[in-house]
Amino acid sequence: MIGTATESATSYPRFNPQSVRLFRADTPHDVASACLVAGLSPARDYLAISADYAAADPREYLQVMRAMARAHRWLDIIDISRLPINDPDRMRPRPPRRDLYRTMRESFDMLRTTIAGHIQPDAVDELFLTCLNHADIRLLSQVLPAATLSHYPHGFGSLHDAENDTYVAITKSASLGRRARHAALEAVKRPLWGRASTPPLSLDIFRSHSFHRYPLFGHERHDLTHLMTTDTMARLFAALPDEIRQAYEAHSSDRDAAAGLLLLTPADTRGPDYPYEVDLRGFGELASHLLSKHGVGGIIIKPHPLNSDQWITTVADAVRASVPEASVVTISRYSAVPVEIAASAMRVVAAAGIGSSSLHTLARIYGIPTYSSDRLLRELYADEPRMASSVETWIKDNKTSYTSV
Repeated sequence: MIGTATESATSYPRFNPQSVRLFRADTPHDVASACLVAGLSPARDYLAISADYAAADPREYLQVMRAMARAHRWLDIIDISRLPINDPDRMRPRPPRRDLYRTMRESFDMLRTTIAGHIQPDAVDELFLTCLNHADIRLLSQVLPAATLSHYPHGFGSLHDAENDTYVAITKSASLGRRARHAALEAVKRPLWGRASTPPLSLDIFRSHSFHRYPLFGHERHDLTHLMTTDTMARLFAALPDEIRQAYEAHSSDRDAAAGLLLLTPADTRGPDYPYEVDLRGFGELASHLLSKHGVGGIIIKPHPLNSDQWITTVADAVRASVPEASVVTISRYSAVPVEIAASAMRVVAAAGIGSSSLHTLARIYGIPTYSSDRLLRELYADEPRMASSVETWIKDNKTSYTSV
């Protein structure tokens, strides 16, 4: 349920312009959000970026993140990629405890050394984080123990209900018994393995921000829904370099009819038991619906940053087979640009995806019709109880934003 903001744009606190703030970003969506939040009251701002979660070429991924960062005046951009704690070969399956502690200590030392090459860690006054439940993000809070912690949105659809629930639990003060056990473990483990071996039981968040649901955690809570406009997206798009802008502007040519947008999700990260054939059938059905409902002349496929090249090609082939009469193109270069920003340059009249979080943001910002399929989404995760529950949460949280087909 959307609450009533206690803070608004007009009452947003003015930062000391000499205050040192560090924003930590994993995705171009994070970078865009950081630019908007930092721009409300600029200070001495630094941006730390990581491409550890990118499935595609990390060089292009970092290029897009740096390009997106042009929307704010950062004093420096720090690349904190390649953390050992994010290396899947070292962390999955869960390593023996001794190896886990060694990896966490290596990651801690690497983070501190990398940041110290740009700014003294103890000089950071406020650290802005997104996904508070991620191990590497909690680790960064330990690297900068003197910094006040704040939260900013992980993309334009954040905060949503599930995030609120997760972060309320993470920021809740631990019981006296848990604190006592944690202190005892610290006394044993830290002399051997360092601070990283005992992550914090909870995170004390000073400021929390949201573009969507009202924050239910944090000492100060800021509603930034007023920033979710076409003007804001156009401003962020205009900040991109010419080469990246032209890659998207090519899809707004007058020689083409208005298009339907097909949004991919990171399904190809789900493992060998995932019913990929259901996903492919679903994309074909959604593409057919966009053509029949809106008379579009073509389909533009917007990959997710976690999609592999092989999966993108497979989906595109399936869509072409389903709608042979339509032009089907894939955003193949700079596909990590947030779709909400890219859409400001494309002639898109409707969008569809299977459980894509961008359905809600595109409908909200641009007022275009969006489509998903509750039937297909439930079918995809019918054999996974935990994911099936998450699907129901997603449907409940987004059902007013899209039409289920």
